[in-house]
Formats: sequence, C-alpha cells, structure tokens
Amino acid sequence: MVKDKDGICAASVFVDMAKDLREAGRSCQQHLQQLYIDYGNFLSMNSYVKSPDSALTRRIFAAQRPEGKYFQKATQAKRGL
Repeated sequence: MVKDKDGICAASVFVDMAKDLREAGRSCQQHLQQLYIDYGNFLSMNSYVKSPDSALTRRIFAAQRPEGKYFQKATQAKRGL
C-alpha cells in the first residue's frame, strides 16, 4: 500500500507561494481574486465509483486507452506530458 502524499506536496507548494506573495506585499486572498479575474471561476465535483469486479474495472480502463496508450489530444489541447 502506498500512502497518499498529494496533500503534503500541495501544502508545501502553497506555503512557498504564500511566502512569495507576502514578500511581494500581497495576500493569498488577493492572489485568488486576481486568478478569478484572469481565468474565471472553476467548479469541480469529483467523486469515486467503486467496483468489486476487478475484471470489469480493467475492461473499462482498457476501453478508454485505445491501443493501450493514453489519449494524446482532448478537444484542441494536446496533453503536456
């Protein structure tokens, strides 16, 4: 089992950003408001679907990866990795 460390990494990046903003005389709230102005608002409603059937899960993901590869393009944007 691998423990999820995404929250720890995100907190580290946030603290570094907050330090830089403070040195520039800005708050995190001010930065957030500027992001809303520049890019608009975004809403994400993530959830999980669990399946007790691992074979079904493999078939679903295989169907989403033609030729066993991840997609290279979504709409007009190319994947960055």
